[in-house]
Amino acid sequence: MGQQLKQDVFEGFAPYVGSPGGTGPDYEKMCAHANTMVPFSNHVGTRMLEISPERGVVEIPAGEQMNNHLGSVHAGAQFLAAELAGAMAFGGAFAPVLTQVKLFILRSSTAVFLSPGCGRIRAVATLDPRTVSDVLGGTVSGKFELDGKAWLYDDNDVAVAKFYLDYVVDIPAD
Repeated sequence: MGQQLKQDVFEGFAPYVGSPGGTGPDYEKMCAHANTMVPFSNHVGTRMLEISPERGVVEIPAGEQMNNHLGSVHAGAQFLAAELAGAMAFGGAFAPVLTQVKLFILRSSTAVFLSPGCGRIRAVATLDPRTVSDVLGGTVSGKFELDGKAWLYDDNDVAVAKFYLDYVVDIPAD
């Protein structure tokens, strides 16, 4: 028998997402909360740095534990940062309806590694603004597809990888 996915994972953000016609989201507190949510991220050491309506940013700290046998940052660590940055972008973009989300799953991802990433790496993810606008505007609800991208940069702001992120999301209509 398989384990059930947690259906109430976004409820923990409720105190920070604001209210319709009232206070706006507290993105700093959302980011702090997100840093406590993903056990694997805490195990590896990645840190969520930014949640905003436009993007999510995650950092892979410099350190031998993040490297592969060649001395560059392991592809698995880069994938984790890209995936988490996409989730942070989702949280920021959909903050007004975040507690209504029933499903947010990364269905597929494609990585393009541009050069070896060394040292500290930042992943900066964005989502398709048209889909975000359609959902928040009420023209799309229920189950839908959402595209995202994450660019990974080294300390010199050189792009070391680009990830294409393909999500399935379910946000039922009010």
